[in-house]
Amino acid sequence: MEQSFHGLNPVLRLPVSLGAVEEAEANAGLTGAPLRRWLDRLLEGHWSAADVCSTGPSACPVMQRCRLTAWSSASPDPKSELTPPREDGRIR
Repeated sequence: MEQSFHGLNPVLRLPVSLGAVEEAEANAGLTGAPLRRWLDRLLEGHWSAADVCSTGPSACPVMQRCRLTAWSSASPDPKSELTPPREDGRIR
């Protein structure tokens, strides 16, 4: 399926880079390790890890548990937890 998000550029005020478009088209067929390497190269210029955590037991004594951090996607998010309705019909 051919899909382009170029129509969003004016709405989001994104700069158009011909080089980036050509690179994306050249790498559109990548999968597996080559895709991961290309994405790592792209992201390392824009993102960096501020902290790390562990979802399970760790031998590292200073490693935080993800469920105890406020920033991890593995930490509890009460707003997204759905429970059965109470007798009065409320879910909270």
